[in-house]
Amino acid sequence: MESGKNVSPSNQSNPSTSERESIAAPVSCPGTRRGLEPIDTELIEQIIARRSDIKHRWRTLLGIEPVNSAMAHPEVLALMLDETLQRIFAALRSPRRRQAETKLACECGRNPFTAYFVAGRQALFEVLIEVQASMPSLSAAQRQSSLEKVKRAFEKVAHEEVDAFAAVCQHRSAPGAGSKT
Repeated sequence: MESGKNVSPSNQSNPSTSERESIAAPVSCPGTRRGLEPIDTELIEQIIARRSDIKHRWRTLLGIEPVNSAMAHPEVLALMLDETLQRIFAALRSPRRRQAETKLACECGRNPFTAYFVAGRQALFEVLIEVQASMPSLSAAQRQSSLEKVKRAFEKVAHEEVDAFAAVCQHRSAPGAGSKT
């Protein structure tokens, strides 16, 4: 057992470290202001261990999202799942300061990443809830805190992708333009 990590009998059935993917550098030491608490580390590792569940759910949900452009086809977007999950897990392991909450924005309504991340948010949160339920020692405050941390990490990646596509969108109105041509 690692020192500083509280392992309960219900958590001993977790996949071994060799089965988990190496996502990012180790988290900083518990107790530091920017470090993760031991429960956060354990919860994050359990979410990462369920990567294939998240991908499966995300693909399923992509299949029911409306297709608004050629790039929005589920088969195309599914090619991005590994890289997106890699970035989300890295963001989870390197928490940032709280940012203002905003909705995913797309002026033209054709941004394929909007539906992609709506499906992804649901898939990730479904797995998070299952992981939390498997950890009965979590308090309500710890569950809420972990939900907020996962939400921030997810939204960081989602906003970067949606905004990057929006910046090059040919259907957006130019700043200061009075009419469309």
